[in-house]
Amino acid sequence: MKYCSYCGSKIEDGAAFCSGCGAKASPSASSFEASFGSEGARPGDTRDFTESTGVLILSLFIPIVGLIFYLIWNESHPGKANSALKGLLISICLGVPLLGIILYFVWKEEKPDFAKISLVSGIISFIIPIVAFVLYFAIIIAMVFASV
Repeated sequence: MKYCSYCGSKIEDGAAFCSGCGAKASPSASSFEASFGSEGARPGDTRDFTESTGVLILSLFIPIVGLIFYLIWNESHPGKANSALKGLLISICLGVPLLGIILYFVWKEEKPDFAKISLVSGIISFIIPIVAFVLYFAIIIAMVFASV
């Protein structure tokens, strides 16, 4: 079995083009590990693909730091940038609803109208990412079945 030297997809024996990226299949298409190395990077690629738990945790508690790390490390350290983005998204998806619920209990007696708005906002901001997640995977599944 051969592998594409551009994207790493499997190339059937005798195929003229890669089914993954459309690149011309060279007769010397080599194994995936020879083309991409054991980490999945091309030879000579100096980017760091290792993820960082510390960056993930820091981004969970300070989302703006996650955004900054993601923007800085996106090209040079994709693994750490991915960890920062995960922390940022988890923090937003859980932090905003939690803040709405906390504000509801803080303002319940003094400002009942604001308390209700905070609670509704917290519940809505909890439901929106769940719906987006379900729709995203429904689209992916539909695309997979459409291509088969």
